[in-house]
Amino acid sequence: MVMNTIDYQVKEFSLQGMSCAGCAGRIERGLSGTPGVQRASVNFATHTATVQTELSDAEIQKKIESLGYRAEPFSQGFSWEENQRREQKEAERRMIASVLFGFPVVVLGMTHSISMLPWVRVLEGALTLVLLAGPGFVFFRKAVSLLRHRTANMDTLVALGAGISFVWSCLQAFRGAEAVYFETASAIVAFVLIGKYLEQRMTWRATSSLGALLQLQPRLAHRLSKPNDSEIETLDVRFVKTGDTLLTRVGERFPADGVVLEGQTEVDESLLTGESRPVVRNVGDKVVAGSLNKVGVVKFEAQALGAQTRLGEIVKFVERTQISKAPIQRLADRVSAVFVPVVLVLSILTWFFGQLVLKQGIAESLNAAVSVLVVACPCALGLATPIAVAIATGRAARAGILFRDLAALEALQAVQTIVFDKTGTLTQGNLSVAEEKWVSRRDLAESERLDILKLVLQLEQRSQHPVAVALVDALKNRSFPAQVLGQLCDVRETVGQGMSAVWQTPEASKRLQVGRATAEQSSLLSV
Repeated sequence: MVMNTIDYQVKEFSLQGMSCAGCAGRIERGLSGTPGVQRASVNFATHTATVQTELSDAEIQKKIESLGYRAEPFSQGFSWEENQRREQKEAERRMIASVLFGFPVVVLGMTHSISMLPWVRVLEGALTLVLLAGPGFVFFRKAVSLLRHRTANMDTLVALGAGISFVWSCLQAFRGAEAVYFETASAIVAFVLIGKYLEQRMTWRATSSLGALLQLQPRLAHRLSKPNDSEIETLDVRFVKTGDTLLTRVGERFPADGVVLEGQTEVDESLLTGESRPVVRNVGDKVVAGSLNKVGVVKFEAQALGAQTRLGEIVKFVERTQISKAPIQRLADRVSAVFVPVVLVLSILTWFFGQLVLKQGIAESLNAAVSVLVVACPCALGLATPIAVAIATGRAARAGILFRDLAALEALQAVQTIVFDKTGTLTQGNLSVAEEKWVSRRDLAESERLDILKLVLQLEQRSQHPVAVALVDALKNRSFPAQVLGQLCDVRETVGQGMSAVWQTPEASKRLQVGRATAEQSSLLSV
């Protein structure tokens, strides 16, 4: 017996052109029904699609484009942010154009005496036509695409409402009738486009919390040339390969996961552990991308890059949580899928009811039918849950809290007891000076103590260690003598031990040490 195994891969795409939750549902159903696709999930809040498939990226893109939308594969999992920015710019341009062309029509329509003038009606019709053919044309294009696939969404409702109002108004204007509804068509498109712009801004704010994580990934890396590592090349981190020897200086973040080949340092890995105190890294120890090099220059071998690093895995973890759907969101999607057809039927029934039962005129019953189309757009129904989820997971990510899936987030409301790690969670994780205690072989005058503290400040200002930062914060606002006689020479920072220097004065030289006390020392500072 020969068994064929299909290699399904998880592919992620950023989507463009979605206007409501119905669009997301339509893409999801279209992908799920495609041969070669095992599972598909589309998130309207983040404009992303996750597809488990054996098909290529080009085949998935072609399928999505056939549905009337655009798709781009993620570049190492980080391309969604640029897509969101581009969508927001497009929504802003459409919103501005809709205000410029639509609001004058609405104002003219409200002034009944002026709107009856022939030239005013021509102006209203011209402005409305520009609005519908320009920024509002996106609704008609999508509505036609939806019709070809025998489906409908919010774009269908907007296109029908605005289109019917405009065509009927043109007929009424040519007939010289009193009732025209150019302002209705303009108001529908203008207000929906304004809402789309506000929606884009809200979505951007909801998902931009990942930016803080992405900023931890350095853009540049310092690569050493082989075989003797004699030359240093600064290049884009995207061109670094596994096995390259990289150099990370003090104050820089590691561009890749790897193993230390040369040097000793202390590394801030609080992004992974939540602990603010640096950890010592020697030859043979592992370093992770995004962690901050605090003390020494080190050479290390790159072993994982981009999305394969631990930082990349964290970002992907947060993205997948935002892309996934909570149980309540799946229920909202099912309701949204049938909502639009129901609204279309109700609109038609409203027109017939006005004509046959209430004996209304065509204009009056048509106005009522259009009103049903406009006010029943299911935007809030499909948007509320995805936006709430995006905001919740984004704020949690900023606080260092990651959810395995959204079912866990939904179940959190039933939790009664939570156990926290203290450092960096319930506390800030930053050191501060709590008490000043002096230990010396003799009593020190106040002036001598101030001289010593000023030397400590001058010495610790040359270090980025959390203890040094705490000492500097405590001492920088103290009042010190104008000048301490002498100067600091031979300043050194020893990993795991602290700072040391030689204090040279006209009379003598003394070695100062600020840091960890050794067994032979009776105090941190010898006087």
